[in-house]
Amino acid sequence: MLRTEHGRKPSEKRRLNATQEKEVCRLITNNLPEQLKLPFALWTRKAVAELLE
Repeated sequence: MLRTEHGRKPSEKRRLNATQEKEVCRLITNNLPEQLKLPFALWTRKAVAELLE
């Protein structure tokens, strides 16, 4: 199974546009999950997934 440099299969499309990706990066860089009212102390895959929801 081939994957792109970001871990997606060639047939998978991006779920966020570039503006949304920048906003998510900014939120993660400048905040802790609990500051965004998420029930996590650190950024984990699950915390990021909940942020995206």
